[in-house]
Order: sequence, then structure tokens, then C-alpha cells
Amino acid sequence: MQLRIETAVILAAGKGTRLIPLTLTRPKVLLPIGGIPLLKRQVDMLMDIGIKNIIIVVNYMADAIRHFIYDAYSNHDVQFSFIDQGVPFGTAHAVEVTEEYVKPPFLVLYGDIFITKDALIKLVNALDQADAAVIAVRVPDPWNYGVFKIDSYNRILDIVEKPSPGAEPSNLINGGIYAFRDMTIFDYIRKTGISPRGEKEFTDSLKYMAMEYVVRAVPIPRHIWCDIGRPWDLLRANKIALSTTGSYIDPEAKIDSSAIIRDPVYVGKGVRICSNVHIGPYCVLGDNVYISYNSRIEDSIIMCNTKIGSDVVIRDSIVGENVVISDNVSFYSEWFSGGNIWYRINNQVVDTGVTRFGAVVGDSVYIDPSSVICPGIFIMPYRRVNGVVVDDVI
Repeated sequence: MQLRIETAVILAAGKGTRLIPLTLTRPKVLLPIGGIPLLKRQVDMLMDIGIKNIIIVVNYMADAIRHFIYDAYSNHDVQFSFIDQGVPFGTAHAVEVTEEYVKPPFLVLYGDIFITKDALIKLVNALDQADAAVIAVRVPDPWNYGVFKIDSYNRILDIVEKPSPGAEPSNLINGGIYAFRDMTIFDYIRKTGISPRGEKEFTDSLKYMAMEYVVRAVPIPRHIWCDIGRPWDLLRANKIALSTTGSYIDPEAKIDSSAIIRDPVYVGKGVRICSNVHIGPYCVLGDNVYISYNSRIEDSIIMCNTKIGSDVVIRDSIVGENVVISDNVSFYSEWFSGGNIWYRINNQVVDTGVTRFGAVVGDSVYIDPSSVICPGIFIMPYRRVNGVVVDDVI
């Protein structure tokens, strides 16, 4: 008999520094995935499986998260609690501060994980024959993650952090969503020491629990899961969401009859698309976006209230709110010589692992006419740019 889950905990306190400049003006959990904020996707899934008590752990931009929840769910029969983590001290600490509010059985979700409802249901069902269960994602490069060592019954025996290639115990990595039958995990959180990063890690607590209790891995394919830690992850999650739900075009959007829409896309309320514009596939246009004639947008996220001029080309990019992109601007997403795109995160240049990735534009940026935006750069909020932009605009 399937257990009835009483409570869900969403960890939403992080700053999302790897997603700067987008997270300078919004919390990471409010970034849009397929046109819908990630937090709303998680909450809606939890409500769909009958959960009525949702605890959200907050810190960075906590008021924005509270206001969003109050506005979105004021007429719903769900109890929301907000707990400020205070000084962030790791994921185990983020769960620990919820102990007095949790009623078992319960779920824990990292707030930056995109997953389908079917996978969440599979996790809940696994709790029937386990003390705890965790989503385990099959990936081609497990050495970049925490990897599960399991037995033939998918019971977790160990968690190995970033093993050397070829030494990984499986191709199953920690998917960041957990189910617990009772409160036992809190005993192990209290026993968890400080990691080399100076934090209490929830994976360490889970590892200790797995030594004495049945903690079962729930394998799922990578194409229904995404950890949204970096901008190109946001674009991948966007593709998964749009592929799953299909296109949505708001009835109040105004689209010229000559415009070409390639599914799947999300077109928000008040959007205006002028003549000979090409949109899609895998595009999100937030509310009140304006696109002038002859422009082309592909595989990109354009957030609310942004104005795009004529003869603009944007590919594989993320554009924030209230941005003005003048006429004849081009966003390039690949190098003529080929190869992966590199991108700066937290002052380190990293390999994105993808050959197509454009730019990340913060809120309220103004891009002058005929500018060229090169691959793999970001532009901080409130900047004005022109000419050929080959370096990050800080």
C-alpha cells in the first residue's frame, strides 16, 4: 500500500552564483522553465500528488519567494511555511532547520532540480519497501558527480564523490530529490561533520543512514531530469519541459499572420510578434515581449517586458527582463572553427560541454543597433553595450 506523504521540504535558500547575472535580480528558483518558474513547477507537482503541507527553506531574496507563493497560491488548499536558514551552512543544515515542522513521511527537494511528475511518483512508490529513497539519474559522465554504489536490489551501499573516470561504482548519480518514511534522517544530520568545503553536506547524512537502514536508489533517465546549476542547464531544462508539455500561446498574444512559429514554444500574455518573424523551436517569450519585423529567435529564453528590434537574430541565449535589443543585432552561439563553448563562472572559465551556447543577458540591458554578441559571454544588469562584444560586460 502506497504511503501518504504528509510534507514536502523545498530547499530554496541558495544564491545561485553560477547563474549570475540572472540571479542578481531574482532567486534561482524563480527562473522560468518552459515559461513557468521552477518553484511553481515543483509546487504544482507536489499538489498533484496530494501534498498539503509545503515547507520552503529561504534566505537569499526570501521576500521575493514569499510574495510569489502568496500571489500564486492564495486560493489553494495548501499550507505553506517559510523557514529562513540564516547563515547558509550546507544542505544538511538547510534540512535540519525544518525538523520541528516536518510530519513524516516527507519529501526533500533541492529547489534547483527540474523533474517530471512521473519520476516523483516513482520515488514515492519506492518508499513502500524502504526507509528512504532517492532519485538516481543515469548519466554518461558520473565522475563529475556524487555516484551511488548499489546492490542488485538498488539499495545504496555507498556514495562516492567525483570518482576518477573508470573507477565509478555505477552510472547513477544523486538526483537531489528524496523521500523519508520517518524522522531518522535528522539523527544522522546531527552526526554529520563539516566537509572540506566547510559545510554540513546532506549527502554525507544520507550516506551514514544508508549504512544502517534501507535507502533505495530510484533510477531514472537523464532526459527527464535536470540540475539547473548553470545557464546552459537552464536551456536544457527548457527543452525538456517544452518537449513534454508542447506549445502554449496565450490567447492575448498578438502574432502577425506572416510570422512563423516552430513548435514547441511558450508565448506569454501580451506578447506582440510582428511580420516575418521566426520563433522556435524551444523558445520562451515571457509576458509583454515585443519582437519587431524580420527577427529570428531560436532555442532561447526571452523574459518579460523585453523589446527586440527588427532584423535581430538570437540563438541559444537567455535574455533577462526589461532588456532593449536594437535593430540588426546578432547573437552568435557557435564558433566558425567549431568546438565547445567556454564560459566564465565565479571567475573561472569552464567548458560548457556544448558546441552551441550564446549569451546570458541580465535585466535592463540596452544593446545598441548593429551590435554583435559573441558566444559564451554574459552582460551584467543595467549595462549598455555596442559594437562587437567578445568579452563579458561586467
